[in-house]
Amino acid sequence: MKKIISIILFSAILLSFAACASDTKKDAADTTKAPLSTEPGSDTAYYEPDELPALNFGGEKIVFLTRENLEKKEGVNVTFHESTFTVEDLNSNVLNDSIYNRELFVEDRLGVEIENYAVEDVDAEFEKMIGSGDDVYDAVVADNAGLSIYVFKDYLTDLYSVDYLDTTKPWWSQNFNREAELLGSLYLTTGSLCLSLYKNTYAVYYNKNLAENYSMGKPDLANLYGIVDAGKWTFDKFTQLGGDLYVDVNGNTVRDLDDIYGIAYDRYFPIDAIWSGFDIRVFSRTDDGWFDFDVNTDKMYTALDKIFVLINELEGSITANVGTDAETSYSCDRPELHFANGTNLFLVERLGYAEKETMRNMQDDYGVLPYPKYDENQKEYYSFTHDFYGAVVIPNTNGNPDTVGAVLEAMASFSYRDTIPAYLDTVLKGQYMSDPQSRRMIDTVVDGIYIDAAWIYVHTLANDYPRQYRYYLAEGGRSFATKHEQYGRKVGTVLKIYRQMLEK
Repeated sequence: MKKIISIILFSAILLSFAACASDTKKDAADTTKAPLSTEPGSDTAYYEPDELPALNFGGEKIVFLTRENLEKKEGVNVTFHESTFTVEDLNSNVLNDSIYNRELFVEDRLGVEIENYAVEDVDAEFEKMIGSGDDVYDAVVADNAGLSIYVFKDYLTDLYSVDYLDTTKPWWSQNFNREAELLGSLYLTTGSLCLSLYKNTYAVYYNKNLAENYSMGKPDLANLYGIVDAGKWTFDKFTQLGGDLYVDVNGNTVRDLDDIYGIAYDRYFPIDAIWSGFDIRVFSRTDDGWFDFDVNTDKMYTALDKIFVLINELEGSITANVGTDAETSYSCDRPELHFANGTNLFLVERLGYAEKETMRNMQDDYGVLPYPKYDENQKEYYSFTHDFYGAVVIPNTNGNPDTVGAVLEAMASFSYRDTIPAYLDTVLKGQYMSDPQSRRMIDTVVDGIYIDAAWIYVHTLANDYPRQYRYYLAEGGRSFATKHEQYGRKVGTVLKIYRQMLEK
């Protein structure tokens, strides 16, 4: 338990929690609605309280296994793993202090002692614990892509069976829970407890100076927010505005960092983002709650062809490590350098990139837009979240999962009403967004987060099917029907095998 906190500060936390149903004061420029709920019959937004009873576990120690904070260790956090789960001290940083207060508050509320054991290789540590049969860690908060594998190794507790854990509450992702559920059971979840869920969500950054400079020839560049609001921000519009923008600034006839490009992105990730962004599902549900391999191939082929053109044919496109002809293509290991250097109009990247030093030091003003739609018929903007985002599991070696359930519920509800607003409102919008429209677009991006079952279980049920296209497209492949047949051939068989494993 934290040893030092003033009575005034702690009292403030208690009063704040007790008043969770009341609206909070916001800066005039703050237009955030997420993660708020709307009370039935009222226009007033409020933070829904949890329904935990009065509990006291008599000082029981709850040990979490998490990933080591690579940002602190290496000075940079490229992948935004779930690494800042606890912090050591208050430092007047609103996000840091919310994480600190979360631990303190839950410890006092439930009569527990929270301990976080952070390691670089979570998988190895977890496997070691399960192999020895020890009950060392009560819960694990780490990368979803890795944790989801343990569902089929029979390492995890069904969260629906855990007392005090209410996965229907808004601090748990309802989209994720629906997609992750297997035959009426849920073995992992995510939501407000995991900052990396938001940090790893893709958006489109745009350079306002370049947009203004080139708006004479392309008037839509002066009305990007309006285009989004009108539902007309499509991938075709995106490539129309940026795809042909290339200027050899230094006149050396070589594509390099000094030149101006229309669209920058990091390697494969615009490919991955189409699955959520364009609402392309890999699976459909069976009547008994399992999955069928069921891809809308016509839509998928058209979408992949759009990405092929972006990568291989558009003059204004610049990426990292994509393209095989070194004489005619230029790749940059860090495409955000182009954007931060003021030489790129659009950058497809994660929301967490706004926190990076290169972006913080950017001289030009920038705005944020959601990932574009497949076409104007698509009703909503959907956002893809890279599979490094954090998820929560309880190992089945835990002899008392209900205590952990109470701790997770209390921590997640605190995060919903305090930690996530601290990140989205104060940090992301308050520190890095320069206009109310971009702050509003952050809401659109976050509200549009969609996680498909094939990406939750990408290494198991999906047999890496959606990931295969990133490599194929990066190598210049365009025979998508052939590759669909090749990649998808084993998925149906794999689905049957994993179902049998669960039913044993």
